Amino acid sequence: MHKFLNIKKVIFILATMMFCGIASAQFAGIQRGQQEERTPKEAAEALKTHDIKHIVYHESQGTAHEWLTWRRALNDFAPRLFK
Repeated sequence: MHKFLNIKKVIFILATMMFCGIASAQFAGIQRGQQEERTPKEAAEALKTHDIKHIVYHESQGTAHEWLTWRRALNDFAPRLFK
C-alpha cells in the first residue's frame, strides 16, 4: 500500500464529510432564473443546524460551470483527504 494513502482514513472522510462547491456566476444565474428557497450557502448551513457535521462550502469567485471552478474545488477538497 502507498505510504501516503491511508485508505481507511479516506473512506472515513468520504463517509463523514460533505463538500459543496459552486461557482459564483453559476449561482447568479440560478438567482435570476429560479426562485430558490435558500442560497447554496444557506442550505449548507441548514444541514449543520440538523447535526450533520463536517459540511464544507466552497464558492469559486468569478467563475461559472467551467474547468476553473472544478480545479479550485478540487484544490480545496483533495488536501482534506490526506490530513
